Amino acid sequence: MKKVTFREWCSGFSLVTAFLLSAVNMFLPPVGDISETVLWYTAQAFFFAGAGLGIDVMIDRKIKQRDGE
Repeated sequence: MKKVTFREWCSGFSLVTAFLLSAVNMFLPPVGDISETVLWYTAQAFFFAGAGLGIDVMIDRKIKQRDGE
């Protein structure tokens, strides 16, 4: 079983908070209008999660190439 790294936990946490903030903000007055700050946070969280997971995948591939797998 693969051990979950700190980078993966942070990426998952940022994705979950982005989804939750967006969903909760849809039901706050005015209903259906997402605040600009929530949209900025969501975009940054998606970017951070993608970068964190992308770096992890890239490092794993380089290690496998180096080891000849």
